[in-house]
Amino acid sequence: MSIPSYKELKPEAKDIDSINELKEKAQLAAYNLLVSMNKINGNLQVATSESLTAGLIMSTLVDIPWEGRLKYGCFGVYDTDAKRVFNGVKVEDVYTHTCAAEMAIGVLNNSNATIAISVTGNAMPYNDHADMLGEVFIGIAGYDNNDNIFYTTESINSCIENNNSEFKNLCKSWYDTASNGAYNTRSDTAAVSQEIRYYTAYKALELCEKFIRKYKPSAPLFILERKKNIVSNIPLDKYPNNNFPICKNKDNKTASCNDDFLLNSGKKRYNIIQRASRVNRTSTKSTVNKKTMGSKKTQSRLTRKNNSKNLENETYQYGSIGGVNIKKGRRTNIYKK
Repeated sequence: MSIPSYKELKPEAKDIDSINELKEKAQLAAYNLLVSMNKINGNLQVATSESLTAGLIMSTLVDIPWEGRLKYGCFGVYDTDAKRVFNGVKVEDVYTHTCAAEMAIGVLNNSNATIAISVTGNAMPYNDHADMLGEVFIGIAGYDNNDNIFYTTESINSCIENNNSEFKNLCKSWYDTASNGAYNTRSDTAAVSQEIRYYTAYKALELCEKFIRKYKPSAPLFILERKKNIVSNIPLDKYPNNNFPICKNKDNKTASCNDDFLLNSGKKRYNIIQRASRVNRTSTKSTVNKKTMGSKKTQSRLTRKNNSKNLENETYQYGSIGGVNIKKGRRTNIYKK
């Protein structure tokens, strides 16, 4: 079997606008969901279990740079086995309402999230199942005031429901080709599958927002308490390997895998330091031996030395990045080697 080129696996330029339109709708739905969560219950946290979208819904939520506390995480359960291992799905047919329900419930039973979104369906079916193109099952689950899990499911078909004529025509063209036993071009398959995935993300986020506004789910006290002591409440591994994991950092020596070693091994951090008014900065004239005064290397070295002294005498404002506070006061020259 030949390996396709990267270019073959990308949508053609004519399909990009349609994909971006659906992406924008999904991001707006993500924003609306976060607004409703913020207003109704700020202790809610949403997690997703995603088959065909494989993390796109959570990624769309994260694209909105606001209210990170409301975002828990996701299970990318593209493979059927992943659904069973991570979410405890038992139903045989994974393209059903039952599967969507088990996935959503499984998210809550296997995490400290309080709202769950699940999606399972077909963005790229085999030719003998071409009629399933665009069919997706969505599950939403949460907790009521009695700490019981409740859920709802809904089925959609993005190729039928959407109002984008270009998207509909692409679906029809793809279906006609596949149902006749022929193979679509890889670029058409890439385009239709991406449009189905973004439409799925949009509808799932929209349905979750409606679910929250209608039912006003709660954040159970037992979950809030459990999260306070999470280190002592970490669940056991499902498939533990009794062999000691082998670290492959650097020279494969055990020492190179310790945190102490890693913290001192050239970790690159992005630091922003705001300069304030300079205080007590003095320009020091250096006395240099006349024999060495004419050397360009020597002059350059002396200039760097004087600049270093000046930098050490600067005062910096209070600032913060990455959770690390920089307090006002003198700071060691960060340019020293």
